[in-house]
Amino acid sequence: MSDGIALPDGYRFEADPAAWDRDAMHAFLETTYWSAGVGRERRERGFDNSRGIAVFSGSRQIGFARVVTDYARFAYVADVYVEPDHTRRGIARAMVEWLHNCPDLAGITRWLLVTRDAAPVYSGLGYATPDDAHLFMQRRVTR
Repeated sequence: MSDGIALPDGYRFEADPAAWDRDAMHAFLETTYWSAGVGRERRERGFDNSRGIAVFSGSRQIGFARVVTDYARFAYVADVYVEPDHTRRGIARAMVEWLHNCPDLAGITRWLLVTRDAAPVYSGLGYATPDDAHLFMQRRVTR
């Protein structure tokens, strides 16, 4: 399913988790500010309990994004990445658009994410600081 979401020539979406390059995903995510030190077992659990999409260039996976969701009203976008040699081509945006248009996520009314450095990508897709941000709370557990 791409439903008209454009990727640059030479790239393709892959929704089948069995086709994802999990070693590449773990290696990249271990270098990020949001996932370093999480550990493979916990990341695997996250992948397996989310709706995800990968992007491949030829036979090589170069990007990934996932949504943690109840499939009814709420979705949290997580682990969006594109390998550095493939950035600035609209791939991250295309993956998030793919998730937005995924039929099993059609009823979602609140999409959330946290980013330190990619706000322009997401604001172009309609994300903004919530009007009701004062209602949000978090519980952080450090391990």
